[in-house]
Amino acid sequence: MRENILSFKQFFLAKNQQPVKKKKFIATAVGHVPWGLGVAERFYNLYEYDDGTREYEKFDGGQYHDMPENTDYSTKAQVKAWLYGGNVPQTILNVEPLISEVNKEIQQYSAKVMMYDQDDEPMLKEMEEEIKKALDKKFKK
Repeated sequence: MRENILSFKQFFLAKNQQPVKKKKFIATAVGHVPWGLGVAERFYNLYEYDDGTREYEKFDGGQYHDMPENTDYSTKAQVKAWLYGGNVPQTILNVEPLISEVNKEIQQYSAKVMMYDQDDEPMLKEMEEEIKKALDKKFKK
């Protein structure tokens, strides 16, 4: 009986450490929602954990009586789709980590670039192809 009570206490009083999941910033998406007769901005910070789960944070932006030209009401749906495994939303505002990853992948080419009249064009085309490959690989995960 005493052993059962002891194990019962250990079960409830033991500090079970949960593994800490690393949260990685993916991008900030910007969208709009109806607001009275105008429109309000919404910002969504997109995050992904090491195990592949995703989450987002929602922030309110400015409120406009006149609708901006680039009003996009579908961003919330795109963020929800991304949350369940879809593509990154189209209205990305900030992708700094993505840019740093692309820069790491093409860093080897930056030292080779020398601006000569004949040699610069093939090198620039090669750099553009590498940037495109890196961006395609990142967005088609």
